[in-house]
Amino acid sequence: MKKILALALADTKITARRSEALILNLVVPIAVLVALSQTSTGTDHAIPFSYLQAVLATSLVSLGITTGFDRRFRVLVRLGTTPLGRQGLVISKIVSLIMLQTVQLLILSGVGLVLGWRPELQWVFAFPLCWIASCSFAGIALLIAGSVKAETNLGLQNLAYILMMGLGGIGFSNEDSLPSTLRDLVHIVPSGALHSLLRALAGIEEFSTLALVSLAIQAVALPILAARKFSFDE
Repeated sequence: MKKILALALADTKITARRSEALILNLVVPIAVLVALSQTSTGTDHAIPFSYLQAVLATSLVSLGITTGFDRRFRVLVRLGTTPLGRQGLVISKIVSLIMLQTVQLLILSGVGLVLGWRPELQWVFAFPLCWIASCSFAGIALLIAGSVKAETNLGLQNLAYILMMGLGGIGFSNEDSLPSTLRDLVHIVPSGALHSLLRALAGIEEFSTLALVSLAIQAVALPILAARKFSFDE
């Protein structure tokens, strides 16, 4: 466990020092929040979507691309010979994500409060939901990054991000207007499930048991699959 925490802390410090990561993980989500808060739907609708965008940026794109290039330059090869193993690597990456996202979401929440957002008490559950979703997105990111070459990984990570953002944002205006089949599909996809649950906490739509169950299952299944398939070297 000490080795996992040590690697997680090291990854967190490295990510915090990278300017491109700060832009992707913090500046862009804040810009999205400020822009959406000026629309007719207001800050209440903007906060759930900006949370989703922030979690996706950190857990999918940033993690996936960084891990892919770490494999390319053989940064991870030595870790493969240590007791940490593939499972330990995946767990450490997820722990690092949770550390980063806690700060990230606190800053986003502060910006939201400045913009006039006034959350209800149940919003405290938003953070655990984002952490659970991070496990799902990290599983997808590491599954791709640990299986293909860096160039292919770069394209696939961006494609996965676009698909997740698209499916997650389908119900941005009014999810109740969607056909039931499409709504269920959105609730099964991790990004759609997270967005739906956050909107439920904000009082915008009804709580979806399907979204919570599917998100929880994928938060366990995807990291396990990523750990089994991960290769430390190209």
